[in-house]
Amino acid sequence: QRSAAARHNMKLSTVSMMASGASAAHWAVIMAGSNTYGNYRHQADACHAYQIAKAKGIPESNIILLAYDDIANNSENPFPGKMFNKPDGPDVYEGCKI
Repeated sequence: QRSAAARHNMKLSTVSMMASGASAAHWAVIMAGSNTYGNYRHQADACHAYQIAKAKGIPESNIILLAYDDIANNSENPFPGKMFNKPDGPDVYEGCKI
């Protein structure tokens, strides 16, 4: 019978092997915790991070984005349905699944 320490080390080795396998999935958790148009940049930056994660190969099903989603269609937005995180940059809201 193995000691408790030996059983623990065996469990850790098994978990380590499972986590280091080529099939380990990548995930992204992105959060913009502020709301209102005055905090536009927070949601725009979160959508930009979402776009980067997608571009780097993380499947959309593995990207968790938490945000209020009250900017793109806000009455103060001069570009309805769009968000930009830098001047003359691309619309980062397009394809951003909040």
